Amino acid sequence: MEKSVRLMFVCAAALCLAGAAFATPISGVYSSGITVAVGEQDPYWQIYYDAQPMAAYVVEDSGWPGSWAANDANSRWIGPQINYSGLTSAFDPIGDYGFALRFDLTGYNKATADIRFRWSSDNVGSHVFLNGVDLVGVPTIGSQGYGAMSAEFALPGIYLESGMNLLEFKVTNVACPECGDRPNPAAVRVEFTSADAAQVVPEPSVALLTGIGLIGLGVLFRRRRA
Repeated sequence: MEKSVRLMFVCAAALCLAGAAFATPISGVYSSGITVAVGEQDPYWQIYYDAQPMAAYVVEDSGWPGSWAANDANSRWIGPQINYSGLTSAFDPIGDYGFALRFDLTGYNKATADIRFRWSSDNVGSHVFLNGVDLVGVPTIGSQGYGAMSAEFALPGIYLESGMNLLEFKVTNVACPECGDRPNPAAVRVEFTSADAAQVVPEPSVALLTGIGLIGLGVLFRRRRA
Protein backbone atom coordinates (compact mmCIF):
# COMPACT_ATOMS: atom_id res chain seq x y z
CA MET A 1 0.00 0.00 0.00
CA GLU A 2 2.80 2.39 0.92
CA LYS A 3 4.59 1.69 -2.40
CA SER A 4 1.38 2.36 -4.33
CA VAL A 5 0.87 5.68 -2.58
CA ARG A 6 4.46 6.69 -3.29
CA LEU A 7 4.13 5.69 -6.95
CA MET A 8 0.91 7.68 -7.21
CA PHE A 9 2.64 10.81 -5.90
CA VAL A 10 5.55 10.34 -8.33
CA CYS A 11 3.19 9.93 -11.27
CA ALA A 12 1.13 12.95 -10.29
CA ALA A 13 4.26 15.09 -9.87
CA ALA A 14 5.58 14.01 -13.28
CA LEU A 15 2.31 14.86 -15.00
CA CYS A 16 2.08 18.22 -13.24
CA LEU A 17 5.59 19.14 -14.32
CA ALA A 18 4.89 17.98 -17.85
CA GLY A 19 1.71 20.02 -18.05
CA ALA A 20 3.34 23.19 -16.75
CA ALA A 21 4.02 25.96 -19.26
CA PHE A 22 7.77 26.28 -19.53
CA ALA A 23 8.14 29.97 -20.32
CA THR A 24 11.22 30.93 -22.31
CA PRO A 25 12.49 34.38 -23.36
CA ILE A 26 11.02 35.58 -26.66
CA SER A 27 13.84 36.05 -29.14
CA GLY A 28 14.13 39.57 -30.49
CA VAL A 29 12.20 41.34 -27.73
CA TYR A 30 15.03 43.54 -26.50
CA SER A 31 14.84 46.73 -24.50
CA SER A 32 16.18 49.74 -26.36
CA GLY A 33 19.95 50.13 -26.47
CA ILE A 34 21.04 47.08 -24.46
CA THR A 35 22.44 44.78 -27.18
CA VAL A 36 25.27 47.10 -28.29
CA ALA A 37 27.59 49.69 -26.79
CA VAL A 38 26.77 53.37 -26.37
CA GLY A 39 27.27 55.19 -29.67
CA GLU A 40 26.51 52.13 -31.80
CA GLN A 41 23.44 51.40 -33.90
CA ASP A 42 20.81 49.23 -32.24
CA PRO A 43 20.18 46.37 -34.72
CA TYR A 44 16.73 45.55 -33.32
CA TRP A 45 15.18 49.01 -33.39
CA GLN A 46 14.28 51.21 -36.35
CA ILE A 47 13.31 54.89 -36.38
CA TYR A 48 10.91 56.39 -38.92
CA TYR A 49 10.51 60.09 -39.66
CA ASP A 50 8.09 61.24 -42.33
CA ALA A 51 7.81 57.57 -43.37
CA GLN A 52 11.57 57.45 -44.02
CA PRO A 53 13.70 54.91 -42.10
CA MET A 54 16.52 56.17 -39.90
CA ALA A 55 19.15 54.36 -37.86
CA ALA A 56 18.59 54.12 -34.11
CA TYR A 57 21.75 54.91 -32.15
CA VAL A 58 22.36 54.34 -28.46
CA VAL A 59 22.67 57.93 -27.23
CA GLU A 60 25.57 58.99 -25.03
CA ASP A 61 24.26 59.68 -21.55
CA SER A 62 26.02 62.99 -21.08
CA GLY A 63 25.50 66.66 -21.78
CA TRP A 64 21.99 67.31 -23.04
CA PRO A 65 20.60 63.96 -21.87
CA GLY A 66 21.33 65.04 -18.31
CA SER A 67 17.61 65.81 -18.02
CA TRP A 68 16.64 62.33 -19.19
CA ALA A 69 16.07 59.38 -16.90
CA ALA A 70 19.59 57.95 -16.65
CA ASN A 71 20.57 54.94 -18.74
CA ASP A 72 21.12 51.70 -16.86
CA ALA A 73 21.77 48.02 -17.57
CA ASN A 74 18.08 47.38 -18.29
CA SER A 75 17.51 49.97 -21.04
CA ARG A 76 19.09 52.98 -22.75
CA TRP A 77 17.97 55.95 -24.79
CA ILE A 78 18.02 55.61 -28.59
CA GLY A 79 17.72 58.37 -31.17
CA PRO A 80 18.78 59.43 -34.68
CA GLN A 81 22.05 60.91 -33.34
CA ILE A 82 24.73 59.64 -30.99
CA ASN A 83 25.29 62.76 -28.94
CA TYR A 84 23.11 65.78 -28.15
CA SER A 85 25.51 67.56 -25.85
CA GLY A 86 25.04 71.33 -25.76
CA LEU A 87 22.20 73.41 -27.15
CA THR A 88 24.25 74.30 -30.23
CA SER A 89 24.02 70.74 -31.59
CA ALA A 90 22.07 70.01 -34.75
CA PHE A 91 18.85 68.71 -33.23
CA ASP A 92 16.29 66.47 -34.88
CA PRO A 93 13.55 67.98 -37.07
CA ILE A 94 10.20 68.85 -35.55
CA GLY A 95 7.48 66.32 -36.31
CA ASP A 96 6.32 62.78 -35.67
CA TYR A 97 8.67 59.83 -35.20
CA GLY A 98 8.07 56.12 -34.96
CA PHE A 99 10.39 53.88 -32.93
CA ALA A 100 9.73 50.34 -34.10
CA LEU A 101 10.65 46.88 -32.85
CA ARG A 102 9.84 43.71 -34.81
CA PHE A 103 9.79 40.32 -33.12
CA ASP A 104 8.80 36.83 -34.20
CA LEU A 105 6.48 34.58 -32.17
CA THR A 106 6.90 31.61 -34.49
CA GLY A 107 7.42 28.55 -32.29
CA TYR A 108 5.77 30.16 -29.27
CA ASN A 109 2.25 29.81 -27.95
CA LYS A 110 1.07 33.40 -28.27
CA ALA A 111 -1.73 32.75 -25.76
CA THR A 112 0.94 32.36 -23.06
CA ALA A 113 2.98 35.43 -24.03
CA ASP A 114 3.71 37.79 -21.17
CA ILE A 115 5.18 41.00 -22.61
CA ARG A 116 5.30 44.06 -20.38
CA PHE A 117 7.20 47.32 -20.67
CA ARG A 118 7.67 50.81 -19.34
CA TRP A 119 8.94 53.73 -21.38
CA SER A 120 9.88 57.38 -21.66
CA SER A 121 10.34 59.76 -24.57
CA ASP A 122 11.53 63.19 -25.70
CA ASN A 123 9.25 64.87 -26.45
CA VAL A 124 5.61 63.74 -26.39
CA GLY A 125 5.00 59.98 -26.36
CA SER A 126 1.33 59.78 -27.28
CA HIS A 127 0.60 56.36 -28.79
CA VAL A 128 1.84 52.78 -28.91
CA PHE A 129 0.75 50.52 -31.75
CA LEU A 130 0.83 46.71 -31.81
CA ASN A 131 0.42 45.33 -35.32
CA GLY A 132 -1.34 48.53 -36.33
CA VAL A 133 -3.71 48.62 -33.34
CA ASP A 134 -3.59 51.77 -31.23
CA LEU A 135 -3.37 50.35 -27.70
CA VAL A 136 -5.76 51.73 -25.13
CA GLY A 137 -4.48 52.50 -21.65
CA VAL A 138 -0.79 52.89 -22.52
CA PRO A 139 0.89 55.43 -20.22
CA THR A 140 1.59 58.56 -22.26
CA ILE A 141 4.64 60.80 -21.89
CA GLY A 142 4.24 64.57 -21.59
CA SER A 143 6.43 67.12 -23.37
CA GLN A 144 8.81 67.16 -20.39
CA GLY A 145 8.17 63.66 -19.07
CA TYR A 146 11.59 62.37 -20.07
CA GLY A 147 12.91 62.61 -16.51
CA ALA A 148 11.25 59.36 -15.43
CA MET A 149 9.99 56.05 -16.75
CA SER A 150 6.28 55.36 -17.05
CA ALA A 151 4.23 52.80 -15.17
CA GLU A 152 4.35 49.24 -16.46
CA PHE A 153 1.98 48.17 -19.26
CA ALA A 154 1.16 44.65 -20.51
CA LEU A 155 0.64 44.05 -24.22
CA PRO A 156 -2.87 42.66 -24.88
CA GLY A 157 -2.44 39.12 -26.18
CA ILE A 158 -5.45 39.48 -28.46
CA TYR A 159 -3.44 41.66 -30.85
CA LEU A 160 -0.37 39.43 -31.04
CA GLU A 161 0.35 37.43 -34.19
CA SER A 162 1.72 33.88 -34.29
CA GLY A 163 4.47 35.04 -36.65
CA MET A 164 6.03 38.48 -37.04
CA ASN A 165 4.84 41.32 -34.82
CA LEU A 166 5.41 45.08 -35.01
CA LEU A 167 5.49 47.22 -31.88
CA GLU A 168 5.76 50.95 -32.59
CA PHE A 169 6.12 53.90 -30.24
CA LYS A 170 4.95 57.26 -31.60
CA VAL A 171 6.85 60.34 -30.45
CA THR A 172 6.24 63.95 -31.43
CA ASN A 173 9.29 66.23 -31.40
CA VAL A 174 8.27 69.82 -30.61
CA ALA A 175 10.11 73.13 -30.60
CA CYS A 176 12.25 74.09 -27.61
CA PRO A 177 10.85 77.38 -26.20
CA GLU A 178 13.84 78.00 -23.92
CA CYS A 179 16.27 77.76 -26.85
CA GLY A 180 14.61 80.02 -29.39
CA ASP A 181 11.97 77.51 -30.56
CA ARG A 182 14.60 75.38 -32.21
CA PRO A 183 14.04 71.62 -32.63
CA ASN A 184 14.71 69.24 -29.77
CA PRO A 185 16.29 65.81 -29.70
CA ALA A 186 13.87 63.01 -30.64
CA ALA A 187 14.52 59.94 -28.54
CA VAL A 188 12.86 57.05 -26.77
CA ARG A 189 13.70 54.58 -24.06
CA VAL A 190 11.78 51.29 -23.77
CA GLU A 191 12.38 48.74 -21.05
CA PHE A 192 10.76 45.31 -21.18
CA THR A 193 10.10 44.08 -17.66
CA SER A 194 8.83 40.74 -18.98
CA ALA A 195 9.07 39.07 -22.40
CA ASP A 196 8.52 35.33 -22.37
CA ALA A 197 6.12 32.65 -23.60
CA ALA A 198 5.73 28.89 -23.66
CA GLN A 199 7.16 27.15 -26.70
CA VAL A 200 4.69 25.35 -28.96
CA VAL A 201 6.77 22.19 -29.31
CA PRO A 202 7.36 20.46 -25.93
CA GLU A 203 10.96 20.11 -24.91
CA PRO A 204 12.30 16.52 -24.63
CA SER A 205 12.22 16.77 -20.84
CA VAL A 206 8.51 17.62 -20.95
CA ALA A 207 7.73 14.65 -23.20
CA LEU A 208 9.79 12.40 -20.92
CA LEU A 209 7.91 13.54 -17.81
CA THR A 210 4.61 12.95 -19.58
CA GLY A 211 5.67 9.45 -20.52
CA ILE A 212 6.84 8.64 -17.00
CA GLY A 213 3.58 9.87 -15.53
CA LEU A 214 1.39 7.91 -17.95
CA ILE A 215 3.42 4.69 -17.62
CA GLY A 216 3.40 4.97 -13.84
CA LEU A 217 -0.35 5.46 -13.74
CA GLY A 218 -0.79 2.45 -16.00
CA VAL A 219 1.32 0.29 -13.68
CA LEU A 220 -0.61 1.53 -10.67
CA PHE A 221 -3.93 0.80 -12.39
CA ARG A 222 -2.86 -2.77 -13.25
CA ARG A 223 -1.72 -3.36 -9.68
CA ARG A 224 -5.06 -2.28 -8.32
CA ARG A 225 -6.94 -4.54 -10.74
CA ALA A 226 -4.75 -7.46 -9.76
